[in-house]
Parts: sequence; C-alpha cells; structure tokens
Amino acid sequence: MRILLGIVLVTVSLHGFTAEPVRLGFSDVENFPYQMGNGEQLAPAPGVAVELIREAAAAADVKVSFVRMPAQRLLVEMQAGRLDGAFIFSYREERLQYGLYPLHQGKPDRQRRIASNNYSFYKMATSDVAWDGAQLTNGRAPVGINFSFSIGEDLKKMGLTVDDGGRGTEQNFAKLRLGRISAYATLEDSADAFLRRNSISNVVKLEPPIVVRDYYLMLSRQYVEADKARAELLWTRLGEVRTKRAASMYEKYAD
Repeated sequence: MRILLGIVLVTVSLHGFTAEPVRLGFSDVENFPYQMGNGEQLAPAPGVAVELIREAAAAADVKVSFVRMPAQRLLVEMQAGRLDGAFIFSYREERLQYGLYPLHQGKPDRQRRIASNNYSFYKMATSDVAWDGAQLTNGRAPVGINFSFSIGEDLKKMGLTVDDGGRGTEQNFAKLRLGRISAYATLEDSADAFLRRNSISNVVKLEPPIVVRDYYLMLSRQYVEADKARAELLWTRLGEVRTKRAASMYEKYAD
C-alpha cells in the first residue's frame, strides 16, 4: 500500500502542473502575422505566435488554452495569476511587476523569443513630416500608436506628443488619413500587410526604423514558482520551434 501511495505521489509531482491547460492570453486586436482576427474568438488561422506556442507546448508536454482580451488587461490578469502567461510583449523593466521573461545571465534571452520586429513611422505621402533617425520634424499633430504599445515611451523621450487612443492598425491609419495624427508609429509587419491588403498607396513608411524589438511569451510569477523547470522548458522549446518553423509560417501567412 505504501509503495502504491508513493507511486501516486510521484505521478502527481511530475504531472500535476500539466493536468490543467496552461491559460495563455493575447490581444483581441489583430497584429499581423502574429495574432490574427479581432475579438474574443481564435481565428481559424490564428497567427504565427499562436502556432509557434502550440508547437512548443506540445514539444514540452504542456497543454495550453488561449484566451483573448484587451492588451492592458492581459498584464493585470497575469499579475493576479488568473492567466498563466501572455504574449507578445517586448521587454520592459516595468512589466516585471506583471510577470516574467525568459532570461540568460539576468538579461532577456533573445534565443527564446517569439519574434523580432521593427517599429517605424508612417505618414501621408503628401505630408512634409520628416524623420532622420533621431528627430521627427514638421509634425503638427500628435504621433499615433496602438494602445499600450511600448514604443510610446521612446517617442515621449524624443519630446513627441503621443496619441494612444487607437486600438489597432485600422483605427490609426484612419486617423492618419483624417489628419488627426501627423504620423503613426507601429510594427512594420502589421502596417505593411494592412496597406497591401487594402491597396493603400498614399501612405509611406519612413526610414530608418525607429527601433528593433524582440518579443516574448511572458509567464506569471505564480506559474513559474509552481513549476520552474516546466516554465523554462516551454521557453526553450519555443526558441527551438521558432528557429525551425517560423520562416515557413511567415510564408504561409504572407500568402
């Protein structure tokens, strides 16, 4: 009887944290090609980030379920432990109050990132707004960003006025065309895809990029503390899957 009880306890210790799906959240606003569709439901083709995490979780023997909600709520829910993780987020020290990133020697481990992407400025082709890589000039209205995007802090440090009222790419490009913002600072992959899909030719991208950022799956402190080995394995498998599979996934979504 003691032997059987011991076996049961070992089994629980090994698998107890994977019996229930790990709840991972991502934004309810499309961010092509990483998170597709809008609203609470997963799109049939949910995006590169979702697919990479699914494959990494399977490789780590972790069951996952996905939920969608506004970006700022993701962080609050993860901080409270109601979400086990959230994506995709660039590294910011102030976000450490909400959850944890994969680290190597105390710094973000870019080998275990989901993706890298450029932030760039977009303006109307007829606008005299100019960008030299250090200063944005001739802007008579605020610079638009998606709500909660980390690029806002960079822009404020440049002395720019930021309008973060737009929830996504479509809203902010509409504001740009209406003249409510002088430029739109956002992720290139999302913006370029939107312009192509909608055959918009009177908006131009300014070079060089504002900044290049890595993006990660964050995990809650509660989840990592409960099973640190499993959390580290999930991050590691995610980096491995990204290296092997991301290129083909990008091609699929580009088509």
